Amino acid sequence: MLLSEWTQWPPLRHMAMFALGVALAKRLTDNGRETMRDVVAVPLALCGIVLVCQSGFGLLPGIVAQPLAVCGCLILVVVALTCNVVSDLLSTPPVRWLGRISFSLYLTHLPVRDWIVPYIPVQGLLRPVVLFALCLLAAEAFYLAVERPATRLSRRLGKVKREA
Repeated sequence: MLLSEWTQWPPLRHMAMFALGVALAKRLTDNGRETMRDVVAVPLALCGIVLVCQSGFGLLPGIVAQPLAVCGCLILVVVALTCNVVSDLLSTPPVRWLGRISFSLYLTHLPVRDWIVPYIPVQGLLRPVVLFALCLLAAEAFYLAVERPATRLSRRLGKVKREA
């Protein structure tokens, strides 16, 4: 990962992350879902969050910050895929809903922020709350109107292609 960050060559950067994911998936398919003690899972998850977030603060040079962020993501994935209090929290209906609409949220949050929120007459501390609520609403609408139908169409076309 350090080499990929040093070279700044995108395929190498993605290969390093892909290799980590493949290794993790292989381990999980070989051993099944393991249990991680909560006294280990919670500090590990917090450590993963810190490692991910540090890259946004600019305290470390990118050659160090980016690989640390990737390691933080890997830690969070490992914690989430084992049985513990953190994975239980991540399996609650509100978090699962956020996961379901996450791609739609990614696609719609900037248009909502840039095109809609400027016309809302709310100021102060309430403004970010309104922005957040509108982003979630737009993401859900986009998911229902675009993402879910597109996914269904893709699956149907895949079945047709396999049958042909």
